[in-house]
Amino acid sequence: MLDITARKLAEEKSAKHYAILQAVMESSDGPIFSVDRDYRYLCFNSHHAKAMKALYNADIKVKHSLLDYHLNTENRGTAKTNIDKAFGGKIVAVETYAGDETGTKRYFKISHNPFRGPGGEVIGVAVFASDLTEQKKADEVRARLSAIVENSYDAIFSKTLDGMIESWNVSAEKMYGYTEEEITGRPVSILIPPGHVDETPDILKKIKAGGTVRDFETVRRKKDGGEIPVSLTVSPVKTTEGAIIGAATITRNITQQKIWEGSLLDINERLLVSNQELENLGHTLSHDLRGPIQGNRGAYQHVA
Repeated sequence: MLDITARKLAEEKSAKHYAILQAVMESSDGPIFSVDRDYRYLCFNSHHAKAMKALYNADIKVKHSLLDYHLNTENRGTAKTNIDKAFGGKIVAVETYAGDETGTKRYFKISHNPFRGPGGEVIGVAVFASDLTEQKKADEVRARLSAIVENSYDAIFSKTLDGMIESWNVSAEKMYGYTEEEITGRPVSILIPPGHVDETPDILKKIKAGGTVRDFETVRRKKDGGEIPVSLTVSPVKTTEGAIIGAATITRNITQQKIWEGSLLDINERLLVSNQELENLGHTLSHDLRGPIQGNRGAYQHVA
């Protein structure tokens, strides 16, 4: 009787622990499951069950072998190898991808974690999968943007809302003369010559309010002290939640543009002078010719 009672209490305790474990697994956003040395399921959450249904049209069950559900030979071999390594006592983490129920490729980080019995021996492996798809997409976007920034002819850099420079592209190095190592962490005021120091607070105020400064023509100072005319476009840098955490500045050297503008102004002034001279010449000729014409007209009248 005592043995039956003790066994019943043990079973109730085990069932309670299993219920708690299942609740914890269900609270996860990703697939979780565990297997024994024969690759048989000990437990799994609904996310893993849905994933196996989507991938292999399998209705998985506890005590059935994970490998029996893997219809893809390569995937079956990879799963077996990683679980075997984990039974060796080491955590095994890998990145992989698979199609979901919509046919979209999704990326996962899968961690195989050994767990031990009372005697310290490994008695099973718990597997956790984290969906990296959105992170991968974000990484790809960042990589493309980074390539664009690094290959741009314009100087591009970012700064904090306090005006401290955080990043600096190759064109910025060429334009200003500072390397990224030299300039990172320094205030943007190092690039601003006297007479223009009031511009930064005004620009940052607009950025903090969510605005953008476009095609702002001003002057900036290089490392050697020389000044260059530039056109600035400054935009807010936001987190995925929309919080403004900094500003990105695109700087275009407009030295050549200013030279052309000066040349055009000079040409325009010369044209104005030439036009005035032509107009004056026209008045002079008109006056000089008026006398002979009137004299001839009188002579004609006399002859008539």
